[in-house]
Amino acid sequence: VRELIGDRPLSARSVLASALLGSDEARLPVAHLVALASLFGISDGAARTCLWRMVSNGELSADDGSYALAGRLAERRQRVDEAYRID
Repeated sequence: VRELIGDRPLSARSVLASALLGSDEARLPVAHLVALASLFGISDGAARTCLWRMVSNGELSADDGSYALAGRLAERRQRVDEAYRID
């Protein structure tokens, strides 16, 4: 991972949003998100706190142990998907 991002730290929000934006169904189990965040040096607690804040901000929805894009992040994903279909 360090070879890809260098020494600049990524925020928990950036890592988690990117993971969901890039996933096939825009939904991932919390365990996968927390494990992914740990690859970027983000603690379990920080990842879970970030997920909670993103839900509170309307960026994610939580259901049955998984998180999905919501609000403006879901809209962003939709725009990217539509642009991909046009090309």
